[in-house]
Amino acid sequence: MRMRCPRCGEGPIFRRWWTYTEYRTCPKCEFVYDPRGESIAFMYLSTAFLTGVMFIVLITVPPKNLGLYRIGLIAGALGLYGITLPFRKGLAIALNYFNSR
Repeated sequence: MRMRCPRCGEGPIFRRWWTYTEYRTCPKCEFVYDPRGESIAFMYLSTAFLTGVMFIVLITVPPKNLGLYRIGLIAGALGLYGITLPFRKGLAIALNYFNSR
């Protein structure tokens, strides 16, 4: 969640957070973050999970104004995807590191 290297805890994963440019290796300990590209599968699954959350919101919260409801739901989903993207990528790298030890 700190978006730091899972091995040393010091090196950042991302060069820039908002542009989503990441380091290939840790600047401190030279750990390769995603050597085989396995974090992409976690990213797809977590995006599917967030889509499911938005679907549950769609089912359980009845709209009062359908047009505004749709705009709000789409904006909320895109905002949720965008804001959580670096955290989900960092979590994927950390889980990959701890599973491959």
